[in-house]
Amino acid sequence: MSSINKHMGKPFTNKCGFPVNYSRSLKLQDNRKRRVTPQQNKDFQNSGKIIVATEIMITLSERRIIKQGASVQFRVHNTRTNIMLMCGIDFQDIQPDHIYLPDWIHEYMDAQPDDNIFICYMELQPCVSLTLKPEIPEFFEISNKNQKLDEMMPHYSAIMQDQWIRLIIDNNYFWFQVIKCEPTYASLIDTNVTLLFESPEGLENWEQKTNALEKLSEFGDLINKDDSIAHKEEFQIDKMVITNIQQQEGERKIFIKQMFVGKGRKL
Repeated sequence: MSSINKHMGKPFTNKCGFPVNYSRSLKLQDNRKRRVTPQQNKDFQNSGKIIVATEIMITLSERRIIKQGASVQFRVHNTRTNIMLMCGIDFQDIQPDHIYLPDWIHEYMDAQPDDNIFICYMELQPCVSLTLKPEIPEFFEISNKNQKLDEMMPHYSAIMQDQWIRLIIDNNYFWFQVIKCEPTYASLIDTNVTLLFESPEGLENWEQKTNALEKLSEFGDLINKDDSIAHKEEFQIDKMVITNIQQQEGERKIFIKQMFVGKGRKL
């Protein structure tokens, strides 16, 4: 039985209402067949940019659809699953009818190699406000997370409300749901963004663990040596919480609730 893809987007039913200046249908390729360095692959995977042929850039320039130095973004639509996403673009020397998507976009679109991917050139307004909901509370344990998000978000180029987005931070995957985006479809290039967080699922459990960890840190092994300590009013701790924490290595960290304002930068 196949696992449920909880990061898959919802099929769209209504048109976005954007004018169509350029569009094209391309065949999705297998990322495992790309010949790139590990760093090139890491940069590609930790972005929201698709890879298409340089020929498309030439066509866009010849038709004067884009200007030299301007940011370029596309609506990307999987015609099999009817799931779409707003993306940046990277022009490379590949077959004119080929397209590559980062693995997280494969997952979001439930895409498979040889899927028909429809791309449409977009002119997006700068993002003004963004509310993200981390999938897991461990995200808040990252040191300098504000600065890292501030630096990373522009690499995703474009974003839209209700989508999922995946970031690789300190070699760990973190998924976020876009709760609110103003405007609904927006550019992340050369813009100042007010970035807020909504509390993730499991917040209360992590706060409960944190309280227990603080007491364990303070009193150490005294609870195991003298069980009566745990019954004192000022030292009361949920025995089940302590047992669970002691059995789960790697979870002995502090969870902090936080909101902040981030600024996007031009790539």
